[in-house]
Amino acid sequence: IRTELFRKLGYTASAGISTSKLMAKLCGEVHKPNQQTTMLPAYTPDFLSALRVRKLPGCGYASSKKLHDLGIIYVTELRELSKQKLISVLGESIGSRLYMICRGQDDSEVRPREKEKTMSEEDSFLGSNNVVDVESRISRLLLGLIKRIDRRFQKHGELPSLLRLTIRDRVAAKKNEQKSGYFGGRSS
Repeated sequence: IRTELFRKLGYTASAGISTSKLMAKLCGEVHKPNQQTTMLPAYTPDFLSALRVRKLPGCGYASSKKLHDLGIIYVTELRELSKQKLISVLGESIGSRLYMICRGQDDSEVRPREKEKTMSEEDSFLGSNNVVDVESRISRLLLGLIKRIDRRFQKHGELPSLLRLTIRDRVAAKKNEQKSGYFGGRSS
């Protein structure tokens, strides 16, 4: 699928392969921008333990702030809370869901979407060493995003609900990568 996506449309894609939608989504973010990661069940607990709670689906800014106030930054710390404590801190819906998710338990269905909700472009600016090159690459990213918006509008008659242009700090990204370690997911 990734090869065909690139061949036909020129888009790169990352993919996560695992036993649940949750784990596929989380491990798909490990080897971006153009690789896939397979997460076997035996590696799931260690992989999740090292994640920041903010990375979990459903744990937004407000929830992660409440957890941070309790001294909980990582999933391994979140697992120490009882379900009742999580519910008392975050409410029934979010507390119950995070209790399951932090243990790798997710039974949500994968539902195909006809059109994307979010459109994004990213560049780590590898090989860029001056402002002119960076400005040129940002312009190309924006032009690509505008073309995609136009194609979507022509096909569906509507605009996306979110546009995202991500510019990564290579030095900070490398430090975070070194902190998070490797948990047995297979990259290809």
